[in-house]
Amino acid sequence: MGTSQPYSAPSTPQWSSLKNLVTRVTRTGGVSAEDARRIVARFVTALGDMRAHSPQGGAGTGQLGPGPFASVSNEPILTLLRFIRFVDQVHQGGFAAAVAPHLQGVPTPQQKDLVLALLNGLGPEGCALIDVDARYALLHILKMKMGQPADTVEMYAQEFTADTGARLDQLIREYLGAYLEHALRRFLYEHLTERVGHDEALGSIASTTQALWQQVNAFPAPQLPTGGWDSENGHQVLTSYLSTLAQHVGLKV
Repeated sequence: MGTSQPYSAPSTPQWSSLKNLVTRVTRTGGVSAEDARRIVARFVTALGDMRAHSPQGGAGTGQLGPGPFASVSNEPILTLLRFIRFVDQVHQGGFAAAVAPHLQGVPTPQQKDLVLALLNGLGPEGCALIDVDARYALLHILKMKMGQPADTVEMYAQEFTADTGARLDQLIREYLGAYLEHALRRFLYEHLTERVGHDEALGSIASTTQALWQQVNAFPAPQLPTGGWDSENGHQVLTSYLSTLAQHVGLKV
């Protein structure tokens, strides 16, 4: 998913250091595993610094805990909470009842119609970059349940219900990893295409996002908090978890 306007990273020391590194390693033979880890580390630091000082920083009900995302709009967490509430509705009243309000006007939905309806119903309404990142992350976990084109909505519902019941904690980690991934992809594509071309940019993106996911998957999934996810304590756990995950991803190992 793209954005409606070009993305230009700020001209701060953190972003300048990152941009110089990305351009240099891409022009000198491609991104090695070590280069990719360095890019991810500098990107998370720069992104956290930018969002901590943006006009959106701190918006919403509460802020992130200490770390590179110390003060940031809550939209990624709010979108995640809407998804968690939908999962609760699925397990309390069944998938059909939970999804019905989102499918009004679609008489015979296919899997793609279902995913789009949930994306529009649960995703953010804004078009700021942080909203786009959250929307992409939601699409990422919704599409994970999609099977072959011929598979039915009922098959999607069965897979969704079973998977969210067994590993919701891992899906939370997957969502937040995808949120960071989309921001990284956007920066790399916008920065590199005009300097090294489309194909070279895609190669660097593939190597770098692979390094990001290695860090994400190595980080423990969050534990169910006292009171559940949709509680004041749950909200605090989720916001703190995003911050600590970002710190972990930003570690160059």
